[in-house]
Amino acid sequence: MQTPFPFAKLSLSARDLAFDRDGEAIFGPLSLELRGGDLCAIGGANGAGKTTLLQVLAGLLAPSAGSLASQAGTPQSAPASPVPVALLGHLNGLKLDLSARSNLLFREALAPCDPTIDVDAALDQVGLAGFGSLRLRELSAGQRRRVA
Repeated sequence: MQTPFPFAKLSLSARDLAFDRDGEAIFGPLSLELRGGDLCAIGGANGAGKTTLLQVLAGLLAPSAGSLASQAGTPQSAPASPVPVALLGHLNGLKLDLSARSNLLFREALAPCDPTIDVDAALDQVGLAGFGSLRLRELSAGQRRRVA
């Protein structure tokens, strides 16, 4: 049986991760271990470094210290391979007047991903089979997040 969400086998680990800007510590050091399905809440006051931490975890910023690794697979599957991590913020970067399919095709044209991934299959994987031709403004907020 195929796993409905293959990313459930992903893991992300950080060891003694820290980030500083112009010599001022923004966060860290911190360590964490996350596996597919885990939930991690990040809290703090404005300016505490929450978004910066997420950007470092997604690989958008390089940490000042420590190590960061992501893997696909389970301990039983060998060898695990590095996987990209994405950051999905409060603004999802989608065009409301384009269809779900058109949004994904546009994104793919900007930065090609795995050529074996079909847009309709990707929509199906996140429970949006049959929604590809609908404009984003016709979808619920949760459905838009899944497209993103």
